[in-house]
Amino acid sequence: MLNTVHAQTEPARLIIRGDDMGFSHAGNLGIIECFKNGIGTSIEVLVPSPWFPEAVQMLKENPSIDVGIHLTLTSEWDNIKWRPLTDCPSLKDQDGYFYPMIWLNKIIPTKICWHMHGSLMKLKKNGEHRSNWYCVKFHV
Repeated sequence: MLNTVHAQTEPARLIIRGDDMGFSHAGNLGIIECFKNGIGTSIEVLVPSPWFPEAVQMLKENPSIDVGIHLTLTSEWDNIKWRPLTDCPSLKDQDGYFYPMIWLNKIIPTKICWHMHGSLMKLKKNGEHRSNWYCVKFHV
């Protein structure tokens, strides 16, 4: 039996996401400016990043922005690194930073869950409570 394919009746929507908010001061300013000028439609904040406190403040000042949390397990840049928010020896190098990538490791799934919980708790601790949070995303 063949199913009838129906054309979409609603117009397509373009979602422009401001990714990695908290990575840098300039990035935070640019992401907020894009949203205020109608370019950006959502933002993902990077919790263990160096400019996270500023990102939280900017998001508090702009409560209508849809925000997602960018859960982080790697630190791929050479000159800017971030660390796990929880004690996760299997996720960090000898200097305490995330590895640039994740290698096969039997205990990683448990440690990932613990670290993700730490990211969510830090966000909550910083007073970022809103009804327009959306799905989580992370890079592995």
